[in-house]
Amino acid sequence: MKVVSNILVITLLGLFAIFQTGYSQVTTSSLSGYVSDNREALAGATVRATHEPTGTVYGGVAGRDGTYSLLNMRIGGPYTVEFSYIGHQTKTFSDIYFALGEEFTLNARLDDETQVLGEVVITGGSSSVMSSNRTGAQEIITRKKMDNLSSFNRSLNDFTR
Repeated sequence: MKVVSNILVITLLGLFAIFQTGYSQVTTSSLSGYVSDNREALAGATVRATHEPTGTVYGGVAGRDGTYSLLNMRIGGPYTVEFSYIGHQTKTFSDIYFALGEEFTLNARLDDETQVLGEVVITGGSSSVMSSNRTGAQEIITRKKMDNLSSFNRSLNDFTR
């Protein structure tokens, strides 16, 4: 009788655990997509999504294949999503809203940002920081300091270490 009741209790607990996971609630959303330029995927591109009402910021980086994924984001919006990569113009998307439990897909193509520099002039002058009279760190050790420093055998080698 006791064995039957133990089996019944274990079976009921197992069924409860199965049904509980089936009825769990999803309270977030996610954002994913692809970041590229005119030629290829931009591995390492930065993705930043800001929930405007609260100021909550979600961030991530595109992988080798240019894909990114931001998980567990607040539902609703509006969101502002910003894509950036060195040498490319930053691209911003505004007024984005996320639905409960759904993945929002947003792909971005960043344009090259090339700048031509004009003439660069480098000038130099004397500086008190860089001087031939300065050769490194220094310390003046008086006899009184030597008497107060700890040493095993009071040799000069102990003090220079």
